[in-house]
Amino acid sequence: MAKDMKLIMENWKRYEQYHDLFERHNHIKYCLGFEPLLNESGAPYYSEEMKQKIIEEHILFEGFLDAFNPIQMIKKYGEEVGQLFATLGTLIKSPEHIPQFIRSAKRKIIAGWVSQFQKAIQFLESKNMPTFAKLLKKVVAGIKAVVSDSDKPWKTAIKITGVIIGVTYLHQQLKKMGADLSAGADLEASLSERVVEAVENWLINEWPKVMAKLYGAGAVAGSFAGWVVGAVAIVKVVNLAKKALKPLFANFEMLVQRKEDGAIDMGQQPAPA
Repeated sequence: MAKDMKLIMENWKRYEQYHDLFERHNHIKYCLGFEPLLNESGAPYYSEEMKQKIIEEHILFEGFLDAFNPIQMIKKYGEEVGQLFATLGTLIKSPEHIPQFIRSAKRKIIAGWVSQFQKAIQFLESKNMPTFAKLLKKVVAGIKAVVSDSDKPWKTAIKITGVIIGVTYLHQQLKKMGADLSAGADLEASLSERVVEAVENWLINEWPKVMAKLYGAGAVAGSFAGWVVGAVAIVKVVNLAKKALKPLFANFEMLVQRKEDGAIDMGQQPAPA
């Protein structure tokens, strides 16, 4: 009985500590990824089991962003690159914008890449290059795993940004080695045995490290500051990554400005992008 009472008191204190969290319905739905239940009058509520899971996810979210400071980030990484990651950190703290960011990234950038990879895979298989094709299939599978919406929205936003940075880097590295996947019909002419061997070795030995750092399972296990260190190292040498991210973040910054100007009601459900 004493142990039961102690457990009840501990749970009560925990829920009391996070009482205000359960009033933040946009944060719970669009950031943490939990759909509220509705009572007979249509008001949202959460079961005790849901509350426990919501608290656990919120603690992970808070821990990930614990040391996030946009001003320090800009000072550390410079105006252009620092601002990109400062904006990303602000984005995932603005739950009403996360779904639109994810949709835009998938539709405007990632869908085109996946299509390009799939065409390259078909071409490689038709030219009897099964190892190269198989490695690209793994790249596509990794991308699809991120964009499948199976993870919590705040984690997906981070990982999708990692996909954009990582795949841009992959394109650049393969192009340097002589395998420009965007070359279409001209791709065959560049794929000498030496080029194919170099590309396959890079995809086997180096690409998994990049993927794990930017959008693998462990990418959101540490801190935002730690994730940014690895991302910045690539962004600073891959100008195309900055070009890909800027329009997405610019749209978010516009929405934030509209919010500050009182032009939109942020309590409303985000409109489809």
